[in-house]
Amino acid sequence: MTYDRTAPTETVRVLGMTRDSGIAGDWITNDGAAGRTVTGSLSIALAADEALQLSFNGGGSWVNAAVGGTGWSAVDPLAHAASWSIQARVVDLAGNAGPLAAQAVTYDVTPPTKTVRIASMTKDSGTAGDFLTNDGSAGRTVSGTLSSGLATGESCSSPSTVGRPGPRSPRWEPAGRCRTPRPMPPAGPSRRASWMPPETVVRSRPSS
Repeated sequence: MTYDRTAPTETVRVLGMTRDSGIAGDWITNDGAAGRTVTGSLSIALAADEALQLSFNGGGSWVNAAVGGTGWSAVDPLAHAASWSIQARVVDLAGNAGPLAAQAVTYDVTPPTKTVRIASMTKDSGTAGDFLTNDGSAGRTVSGTLSSGLATGESCSSPSTVGRPGPRSPRWEPAGRCRTPRPMPPAGPSRRASWMPPETVVRSRPSS
């Protein structure tokens, strides 16, 4: 019989996870679904009698990670409806546990309340501000205002467009919005395609 009370000395780092919505690596997500993959590293490779374990519920249960050299990955089997912590440790066959590593994850499903106004765009031919143009080239700057200043971690952007102007679809808007296209004018040199400004990141400033 071997009497072993010596804990492993390897330290663990939790480096990343899938289902990290928004900015990758900030550990803030609106996706609490089960099945996310968590990855990290070890200070040195595991000994033959050691394993790396992770907990996603405060140490209530543990799962073994897949380890290759000093890299590792594990799948979180739990669904989350609130913020949680990822814990990691090395254990040996005797049950001795090494240093505990922890990474907090913030679960955030509360959308910002600020409203956005699109005020103008460059490459607006003809009457400035009417959002009618004969210039469909890339690179226009869209500007506007916010109902109040952005909080830390917030940003203002315009999503991808859902179409391009053409004979049957003269108007397009930011993805997720729908509006009935304007009637097309008669064919001829004066005919112009029109659209709402969706193209680039909205360069916004707080309203005064």
